[in-house]
Amino acid sequence: MREICPDKSCTGCLACKAVCGHNAIVCQNDALGFTHVRINENVCVNCGLCEKVCPTLAKPSRSEENIAFAAITTKDEVAKRSSSAGLATLISHSIIEKGGVVYGCSAKDPYNIRHIRVSSAPQLDELQSSKYVYSNLSEVYENIRKDLTNNLPVLFIGIPCQVAAVRKFLFKNYENLFTIDIVCHGAPSQKMLNEDLDYFKTKYQLSEIRNVRFRRKFHLPDGSLKIQYGMYFLGGDKEYFFDGIKDPFTLAYTHNQLLRDCCYECQYTNLHRVSNLTLGDFWRLDPKVGFDKSNGVSLYLLHDKKGEELISMISDAIITSERTIEEAINGNPQLIRPTSRGRNLEVFRKLFIKKGIEKAARRANRKVLIRARLYTLAKKTRLISLVRKLSE
Repeated sequence: MREICPDKSCTGCLACKAVCGHNAIVCQNDALGFTHVRINENVCVNCGLCEKVCPTLAKPSRSEENIAFAAITTKDEVAKRSSSAGLATLISHSIIEKGGVVYGCSAKDPYNIRHIRVSSAPQLDELQSSKYVYSNLSEVYENIRKDLTNNLPVLFIGIPCQVAAVRKFLFKNYENLFTIDIVCHGAPSQKMLNEDLDYFKTKYQLSEIRNVRFRRKFHLPDGSLKIQYGMYFLGGDKEYFFDGIKDPFTLAYTHNQLLRDCCYECQYTNLHRVSNLTLGDFWRLDPKVGFDKSNGVSLYLLHDKKGEELISMISDAIITSERTIEEAINGNPQLIRPTSRGRNLEVFRKLFIKKGIEKAARRANRKVLIRARLYTLAKKTRLISLVRKLSE
């Protein structure tokens, strides 16, 4: 069997498998859980469709225009349930109200994070919150084409390489297709998450884990917003939260050790985007803007008229401020460069294969854990306060 594109460049989008009418594409997971594809030459008819839809080999067209905005929503109930300020949710509701459908990532089953088709407002709850895993697209490609052919407004939300894959799979531009890409730091494999969830199930003797999230928003006593990263889930009737030190998955993710090879050389981390609209958090927004940040502030980049159309759909529910591209990049470096390879990346990978995610994350980040324990000890014994006083 031969490869379509080099494994180090493959994003695992599976557009090649979806387009092949002869079942000649074979999926294989490597030891880290990342999906790669091969061509079964005994079945292949050499039509070349797999190479034509591969976003690595046949790159999609890119935008030339980028206009940056910061935005907050006036719909508090939406923002509180969203990982950022809720713009994706607002736009999705507008598409549904126009009789359209939305394709986005669902973590309803945390052991099978995938893209789903949503055609009613209540279903949109499944698409909220961040999911730091590469979602499976294999079930949605043909449905997207059918919906577009039936003249339904279609909104696809995904990370940039997924948007690129959908566009290449369709072979042509559809006026009723709208695309949003999310500022991406790279995507771990489903296997890595599954091992992490199994670790907690075993440790706390849980029969199931549901409502998995990787960040949560809450307010400090002074009313300011705090976003905390980690593993958050429901086990039975109890809520669990483990921060980036206590959760192996988050620990390795925040130190850039969980990603595919292509993520470290991502071709989409530049200002020439493949979508109509880019969404993210507007970190490091100039305080002079005067926004109420209690529910988060979104960044959006407009790339074309379709992007403008998406924003116009929700213009009565948001407050915006045009910003410079430089300010947007300041808080989102992945707009212009890939995530760097983590220190001890190869150490983590070798240990993950042999020992699993818990031991791999802790051993590959031993110094980080030691520093965290020393900091906690110093804080408990008030040594930090003493040092600060002595330094005044």
